[in-house]
Amino acid sequence: MAFMAYLGSVGTLNIIRTLSNNIERWVCTNKNCKAFVKYIDKKECDKNTHHNHERESEQNLNRQLISNNLKRKATEDICQRPSKLIAAEVSQNKGCNVDSNDIYLIRKTVYNARRKMHPKLPQTLDELQGMLSDIMDSFNEKGHKWLYVNDIQHQIISLTTEDNLVCFKECDTFYVDGTFSSTPILFHQLFIIHGDIFSKEHLH
Repeated sequence: MAFMAYLGSVGTLNIIRTLSNNIERWVCTNKNCKAFVKYIDKKECDKNTHHNHERESEQNLNRQLISNNLKRKATEDICQRPSKLIAAEVSQNKGCNVDSNDIYLIRKTVYNARRKMHPKLPQTLDELQGMLSDIMDSFNEKGHKWLYVNDIQHQIISLTTEDNLVCFKECDTFYVDGTFSSTPILFHQLFIIHGDIFSKEHLH
């Protein structure tokens, strides 16, 4: 979220959706409250400023302010550690008093925001195959197909590229790493083939 709006020092409003004609609708963070504000080009066009609940505590408002700022930063910089993002944001908002419970809730918000950026992990083989069928013809950043084999009958999936297979032709030494202890969900074994070429390791 780009910013947070305070309404009447009672609760906070979060942007929920952009309507037609570029109208932004903001609603109270209390799901049981019907307070809202609508904006067109940052100008207020409609509102209901009546909150049906008690005023939020200053600590809760501070936590929501930090959480909303971090939602945006966490999704824009997905490689940065949540702890570092949180520490930087808290440092920038020194007037906001937060305790260990607030930090726990803020961290949970950051993880949830990032989790929404990725597809849900499949829980059954049917769900897995449904997802694999959607990405069977997908390509990596170099334009190479990386889901090379999907044997539905034997439940075998091979991840590699044409470049890897070409390198394998030049390898004279191979190493096999098969583990049962660290495997993707729904599978029994992770099987990796390493090829040694000119003392450089290539992965299949």
